[in-house]
Amino acid sequence: MLLPPPSVQDYRRYSAEDRQTFSIPEQTARPDYQYPAFLMPPLPDTLRLRPGAVVFGWHPFWMGTAYVNYDFALLTHVAYYGYQATDQGELQLPAPAGQGPEKLITQARQQNPACQVLLTISYPGAEGRTSLLTPGGAARQQRLVEAIVQEVAATHADGVNLDFSPPDQKPTRLNLIGQQKKAEAAALQKKTKQSAARKKALLKQQQAQVPLPADALALATAKDEYTDSLRQTTEQLQEVNRRIVAHKAALPHRPAPPPTQYSLWQRALIKLKLQTPTPAAPAAFDTTQYHQAGQALAAAQKGLLVRSKKLRQQLAANAGQLRQADAAQTAGQPVVAANVAEIARTISRSQDSQAVVQQQLAATGEALRVLQRRKQTYRYVVPASMLPLANRSQELQNFLRLLSARLKAGPHKSLIALSMPAVDSTRTYANLQHVQDVVQLFILKAFDYTPYNQVVPGPLAPLNPGDPWGPYSVTTSVAYYLQFGHVPRPQLVVGFPHLAKYWQVDSVGNELVGDEHAPEYWTNRQLRSHLPLGDTKLDLTSLSRNTSSLARTYGLDPPQAWWEDSASLAPKYAWVKKEQLAGVGIWALGYDDGSRQTWHLLQASFTTTKPPEPPRSLLEDLYSLRHVLLFAGVVLIGFMLLGLLIAFFRNAHALAARPPVLAVVGLLIGLCLVALAGYLVWFGGLPLAEVLLAGLGMATPILLVVLYRRIAQHRIIP
Repeated sequence: MLLPPPSVQDYRRYSAEDRQTFSIPEQTARPDYQYPAFLMPPLPDTLRLRPGAVVFGWHPFWMGTAYVNYDFALLTHVAYYGYQATDQGELQLPAPAGQGPEKLITQARQQNPACQVLLTISYPGAEGRTSLLTPGGAARQQRLVEAIVQEVAATHADGVNLDFSPPDQKPTRLNLIGQQKKAEAAALQKKTKQSAARKKALLKQQQAQVPLPADALALATAKDEYTDSLRQTTEQLQEVNRRIVAHKAALPHRPAPPPTQYSLWQRALIKLKLQTPTPAAPAAFDTTQYHQAGQALAAAQKGLLVRSKKLRQQLAANAGQLRQADAAQTAGQPVVAANVAEIARTISRSQDSQAVVQQQLAATGEALRVLQRRKQTYRYVVPASMLPLANRSQELQNFLRLLSARLKAGPHKSLIALSMPAVDSTRTYANLQHVQDVVQLFILKAFDYTPYNQVVPGPLAPLNPGDPWGPYSVTTSVAYYLQFGHVPRPQLVVGFPHLAKYWQVDSVGNELVGDEHAPEYWTNRQLRSHLPLGDTKLDLTSLSRNTSSLARTYGLDPPQAWWEDSASLAPKYAWVKKEQLAGVGIWALGYDDGSRQTWHLLQASFTTTKPPEPPRSLLEDLYSLRHVLLFAGVVLIGFMLLGLLIAFFRNAHALAARPPVLAVVGLLIGLCLVALAGYLVWFGGLPLAEVLLAGLGMATPILLVVLYRRIAQHRIIP
């Protein structure tokens, strides 16, 4: 079973309009679709690709004949994307018949013999539970290696591009929103409990309200009584505490148990004690009476503490009543009635607040249920058969060495390019310094960061991290592979997308989420016909373009789009050059078909002026004219041959009687024929070389037969 590749590399995730031009097996596609050829102006003779620069492009099999419009002079590597490996080590090509890599390879080598064509081998299950990169998968690995080597030899490709990145994982945005909503629900539940407790306390306080005594002297007398009682209680409590301390001191001391092993000085001390007479034992200690006395003291202490606390509360209430009495006497209003009314209003507000909290709690619970449902039905998730994903770093390196050794054993030198995911969640691609000698290019697939950051609309290839799209970006990925992957800068290529991603935005719990209607990819070729004029923005943090004013078609209402094209990729290409990385990758060639912007950007970013050629010497000038000189010699020899043949035919009876002369003439004729044939084969100076050789081969036996008959009959050929 073929596992789904990352969504940006899956033609089924593209728009219906794009799929109508893809060469795919589905019935809705048109496998016979032919891309119209555009006249590509050749690269000026004064320009060439910068030495050491890498421009890597992918040609997906579903792009059909789009390669007729590629400017191969601006490409150093082209990878045919279509082969996929299975867990059993088999190699499959789901492309329709006639859409293999052979025509692409022929076209590339005709236009630019220096451009190397690779075969991309994708295997999304490399980090899965049933991966062939497991300790027990040696036989399956060997089967896959043999299949790759055979396919490279059969197509005459220049090497392979291994793409073992896993399928898209569940976006973190859903998890973040879920965690946020769970925290909100917990806070609301706590607030509900606090509100209920406050309401209960207010009701109790309302019931405890009694009219205040009018006589302030009674309040003062009560205060004095409370004060005296509290003083006496405090003295009694101090006495009980003193008795508890004395009671604890009366407990006899228990010696520590002797150690099980004795040192030398301990054995001497024990021997001395045995020689000393033992004093009389004290009277027996009554443990039961001791514990009963302790319990009585503890009960007395507890009762005094409760009484002290109650007296302090009564004193506090008395002080409050005295203040209220003074205020009531000054204001001339009933204090108790005011307190009761205020408590009633507070209870009413508490009930209203509790109702609001209950509504918020219900909304949060509904948001959590929606999130759970979306998590279960979300498309771009790792299949359950692959889980849990594991670190396959060592196994991947062993496979790379096995494949390299097998390719080197072949008749042609083949290179290996390794594609790496934008986010290495399992650290499979760490410590790649051990395979630098077998892998020529390490390619970062910075195609789409939205599955790693979140599902709200955001940039596909942000140059820098930012809010709200998340912490992952091109700079963080490059820093990771330089620091933890130990990838050399001259071997690190950054692949960028040349496409757009569209969302129909909705919300979950007041949070923007773009997965109710699955987002889809659009090629820049289709994007140009739908972009609103003058309403596109370039985000200055991510350096990606976006818009919210697309025509409301294809079910996108309201649609939002982020994309990468020559305007957004120009500063990113400049950043790659500034970081002294190897170069850039293009996913995918043909997505900008019908426009020269991509090729103009590559020409402006990665070409340089050719150095002037040094003056040539006389010998070099003569060597450059070797074709003209040799062709003139062949023509002269041809005329001599023709004259010899005519003279031979006219005087054959005279030459036949002279064998030496006949032998010399035949030798000259043979040498002339060999010289003419050698020139035509070696230099290919004439376009009809094969036809002329075939004609000479047929004419020579005929002439010899005619010549033999004329000599035998002593007749002269007119």
